[in-house]
Amino acid sequence: MAASIAFGVLAFAAAASLVGGLLMAAQQFLFIAKSYRVLGRVTSAWNYRMEGHQMRYYRVEFCLSNGQLVQLRSSVTSPSRHPKVGQAIPVLVSEGAGNLKARIGTVMELWFAAFVFLFMGGSASFVLWLVAQTAFAG
Repeated sequence: MAASIAFGVLAFAAAASLVGGLLMAAQQFLFIAKSYRVLGRVTSAWNYRMEGHQMRYYRVEFCLSNGQLVQLRSSVTSPSRHPKVGQAIPVLVSEGAGNLKARIGTVMELWFAAFVFLFMGGSASFVLWLVAQTAFAG
């Protein structure tokens, strides 16, 4: 009984992670398809601690297609690889119907969250498959 409940909870978590990761990836693909690329310049960086790790986020300044200067704060950071203040980095911008969306155009910024959810869902699905194979094999 407890094993079947645990199996069901793990199956639900795996499915939810896979669906969430696929939705995040689809959202990123749509954003990339509707956006244009500009070069931004890192204007400042801040360090902070999160769960015992030294992390960093940074502000990037860039121009829109109409020449307006705007700033963007990074949403995903890496403790080991980050741009330096003054460095030029790619920014993806989507403008439409008075709505402005901008994201730093690096693989880490665009795909990290989707990758984590897909990896967790895939790993949990693999574990479920292994458990099912051994349970039904004997």
